[in-house]
Amino acid sequence: MLAQALTDQGCPISAPYLSQLRNGVRTRPAPRYVERIAEYFAVPLSYFYDLPYERSDDSGEDRDRERVAISEIDDDGVRRLLLHAHGLSAEAMDLLLQFAERLNVLG
Repeated sequence: MLAQALTDQGCPISAPYLSQLRNGVRTRPAPRYVERIAEYFAVPLSYFYDLPYERSDDSGEDRDRERVAISEIDDDGVRRLLLHAHGLSAEAMDLLLQFAERLNVLG
């Protein structure tokens, strides 16, 4: 049903692939699939990422686009760090940057 709906909307995807995503066999779908699935279920993109789900999407499409861009980063550790850092206060971001700089010095 979902596979057919997405395919009909110009995003060809198979039922077996969706099953693999649902069961954790596949864990990094292409951002276009995540976008279309989010549209289909009328949820923000943040619903599918390792972030708290925000029911009131007051930050709009820009925030979702940023998360899609982050999801395309190949390094899992960097991607997770960026996703968790996204939305931090300026003070918290400064602390995180200082910590990262210190870790780089320590090697």
